[in-house]
Amino acid sequence: MRIGIGIQVGTIEGALYGLPALLELFGEYDLKATWFLSLGPDRSVPWWQRMAGAPFISDTAREGLLRLATEGHELGLAPFDAVRWHDEAAHADRAWTERQIRPGLDIYRRMFRQDPTCFGANGMQVNPFLFDIESDLELKFASDVLGQTAFLPRAQRVDGEVPQLPVTLPSVAEALHERGVNEDNVHEHIFDASQKLLVTGHVWRIDAEADGIDFIDVVEKMLVMWRGSQRELGPVGALLAPLDFAGLRRHQIGWQRDAEGGYVAAQSVAAD
Repeated sequence: MRIGIGIQVGTIEGALYGLPALLELFGEYDLKATWFLSLGPDRSVPWWQRMAGAPFISDTAREGLLRLATEGHELGLAPFDAVRWHDEAAHADRAWTERQIRPGLDIYRRMFRQDPTCFGANGMQVNPFLFDIESDLELKFASDVLGQTAFLPRAQRVDGEVPQLPVTLPSVAEALHERGVNEDNVHEHIFDASQKLLVTGHVWRIDAEADGIDFIDVVEKMLVMWRGSQRELGPVGALLAPLDFAGLRRHQIGWQRDAEGGYVAAQSVAAD
């Protein structure tokens, strides 16, 4: 069973502290991951740091972000403003959605001198226009929702043409909301979930902010357990290689309640 690892970077704290810690850890085990980068304003910083405007992640953590490319990790784009996306994306129109993608795309191109190959929506919050824009950008894949297998998305009669490699496993922070799960056994809970056989393989998406700082020891336990059980670990895009793109089914996008009581987008019934 293959496991693709995606890491969301949505704050300056995550970029300055979680990112280097995770990079060091993955380097120790000679592993690569996919990094979904929000490059715009960080509205999670204290108010006094936002008095002259929220600082940009791309400016404050530029050196660390560039290090991802030099060390050979797979880089993807995330919404420009992670906080606003999480709060407003589900009910936004196309113009708003464009404003949450195009500025970050411009910064990404200037920083890395290439186009992103993938996209990962913060908090698994989506709208139909996102899938249309992803198609326009001709991305190789996106990982925006929960699910079980690779598929093509349909949302409110909008058909996306970029394959979704959905998230299949909970992050450490999410798993800790499950009944009976605590910091002593959370790694066992996630490992048990990864035992389920899936055609595409599993996708584990974690946050640089929480998992890279507060739960870095748990992340290491997961890497050790998976490698010990002969799992193939790598970036999410590695799951694309064996796929039959012509045979991908189209699925509706639905919403389901998460462990924290909110709603996240998820792969739903087949649409064809």
